[in-house]
Formats: sequence, structure tokens, C-alpha cells
Amino acid sequence: MGVFPWSTWRSGLVMAAFAGAVVGCNSQPTATRMGDEGVTGHGGAMAVVGVGGHAPEGVAGTSGAGADGAAGSSEQSSTDAGAQDPGAPDASAPPIDAAASSMADADAGVETCQPGSARCEEGCVVTCQSNGVWGPIVKCGGRKTCSEAGGTAHCVCKEDRACLASGTNCTSQSTMSTCERDADGCFFETAPLETCASGACLGLPGRATCCATSCAGNPTRCEDRGDNAVLGTCTIGPDGCATFTQSQCAAGTVCERIAPASCVDPQWAEWPMPNGREDVLLGAPNLASYTDNLDHTVTDNVTGLVWDDTAIPFDTFEEADTFCRMLVEGGSVDWRLPTFIELVSIADFGSQFPSIDGNFFPAQVDPPFWDYWVWSSTPGAFQPGTHYTINYGRGEVVPLADASDIRRAAARCVH
Repeated sequence: MGVFPWSTWRSGLVMAAFAGAVVGCNSQPTATRMGDEGVTGHGGAMAVVGVGGHAPEGVAGTSGAGADGAAGSSEQSSTDAGAQDPGAPDASAPPIDAAASSMADADAGVETCQPGSARCEEGCVVTCQSNGVWGPIVKCGGRKTCSEAGGTAHCVCKEDRACLASGTNCTSQSTMSTCERDADGCFFETAPLETCASGACLGLPGRATCCATSCAGNPTRCEDRGDNAVLGTCTIGPDGCATFTQSQCAAGTVCERIAPASCVDPQWAEWPMPNGREDVLLGAPNLASYTDNLDHTVTDNVTGLVWDDTAIPFDTFEEADTFCRMLVEGGSVDWRLPTFIELVSIADFGSQFPSIDGNFFPAQVDPPFWDYWVWSSTPGAFQPGTHYTINYGRGEVVPLADASDIRRAAARCVH
């Protein structure tokens, strides 16, 4: 009978031992490597190939009884104490070489590795044992996962872009998260995302805040300071939030809110001129459009001007001008007497009685508003001591003496 090669026997045994192994992220290997231990005694259920075939019964080993029987010779296996033990190395075999053993493992289909190395498998860390076989599996628990960054596998916190630090964090330009750190050092959200009412979230991770104001889409604005001539310019303050720096408009200019708000000469139309319905049917571009603010003010959606919806008659230009400067309406103190071009912007010269949108600028009674002329702040050309006025009943324009005793004119304030 020929000598059974040690390395061949060993590799076959390893294959048999790992045949039932289950290796996964949530379990440990169930197979045990059987190298130099004794093999099953008599009565084994599975025979391992020996020389000459399969033995009907197990062969006695030198140590312990196993689960599987080992094959003997083609004759009936002996239980004699002197019988050859297949679990022991052949006395005539050369010493076991580690490299040769690893090669044998590779030949047997067992994946080998560099002892001490590690890799990721399904979110777990698997480490190579000293015998060159992938061994213990460690699951990264909680909010951690396996990463091979840096050249070796290790457990790291799962990235959460909403939580970069403990405290408050901006998750977008207008939303903010609140986060804490768990026992493993991983950040997690403790509350639903907060949407900033101002539309602006600013600040460093852990110290973010919803700002009171926002520069988004609003780089400048008209400040309500009582003279309609203060421009606010948006800047980012030391706390990272937006703030508006105020500046006074130059003499003869006012702040007009048509985007972007700026200081302009109100005697000229710095905005698109609204057109009546008939004019739009003939090709004019800007159909007049208004919004009733339900606070006795009306916003012109084309020019951005805000009007008082009530016209009050006065005997002189000075009385009308003073009334508008002192007016508090719709939460604003920034009222003034409109210029001539501003009065023209709400006129509809394609119609009469009235030549204005009566749905938003209703007629006054006793006597009807349409019988009044309306003051502008624009002086009459070549006629000192006069200012232009418009009659919204007939759609007429005339310069009127500042202290006329012939006809009264009304004040319709704007800002």
C-alpha cells in the first residue's frame, strides 16, 4: 500500500471541514479547521478518502471521537490499538512547510490572505488570521459601517450630510437641522428639519441659525423712514446673517421699489408703463394690473408703486403735499404726493367717466371723485406757481395754480 501524501490529506480534510461553513455579516464561521488532530473513531457517518477506497467503519484516532468517520484500507478497518491513525502525519513525511500548506489551501479552493490584513464584507470587518485564512467577522453596529479608506478595513460613522456637528446645521440655504452625538461618536438628527421663515440659514456647523432677513432675490429695498428717500442695501453681517445698510437718496430723487430698488428721479418713468385693455389689444405690452391690499392701499403690479385708495380734496397744493407727508396708512409712513408721470401711470386714457380703474380706485361721493382734479408734485412748465393735475373723470391734464380759488384738487398719495 502506498504512502498517503500528507499535504494531499491535509487539503482534503480542510475542504471537508469548510464544506458546511456559513460566512456572513451577521454570523461567525461554523466550520473548524482540522489539521493535526485525531480523526473520528469507529462508527463515523462520513468516510474521508483513503488508500484503496472507503472503509465501512471509522478508524480509531489518537485523540477524541469526531463526527465523521475516516476511511481505512479496502479491507475492513481494524480497531486494534496499533492500527495506523490517518489523523497523524506520516512518520516518513517531511516537516510541514507553512508556505506549502498555504499553497495547498489555495489548491483546495480555500481563499488565503495576508495575516493581520482586513477587508469589508456587507458592512462588516473581516480579519485575516495567523494561519492565512479569513477569520472573525465583526459587525459595525449602530450608526457605523465598514470602510477601507486608508488601506485597511475599519468601522466608521455613516455620513449624514444633515449633521456635521452637534447643535444646529444648515442643510440647505433655507433649512436647518438639530443634531447630537451618540456613544460611538456618530452624529444624528434629533428633530425634523426646520424651514427658515426668512428663507435664509447661515452660520458654521453646530452654530447655524435662521436669520431674520435674507438677501436672496432682494439685494436692495426701500426703507420706510418717512420721506420715501432711504435705500437699504443687503450685506452679510459679522454673525453671518443678512442686514440692510441704509443710505439717503440724493436730493430730488426717491426710492422706488421696482426691482432692483434704487434711488431715481420720480419725474421720469423708471419702470414699465402700464397700458389699458384696449391698448393691449392693439399691441401694447403691459396690461395694467392691481392688488387690493385690504388696508386702504393698492399695489400697482407693473410699476411697484403703492397707492392710497382714497382721494382727499384740498384747497391748495401745500395742504395736499403736507397731508401726504403726514399720512400713516397700510403700516407705512413713507407717503408723498405723486409726480405727474406717476399719476399718468394709473390713468386709462382709452376710457372716460372714469379714466381710471374704478374697481381699485373707486369714486368718492359728495361730490363724486371724478369731478376733482388730482394734484401732482410736478411744477407746471412755463407757469410758475402751478403744478400739473389730472382729471380722472374726463382724462384731462392741466396745470393748476397752487392756491387756486376756482377749482379744488385732491391728494392721492403714493409710496
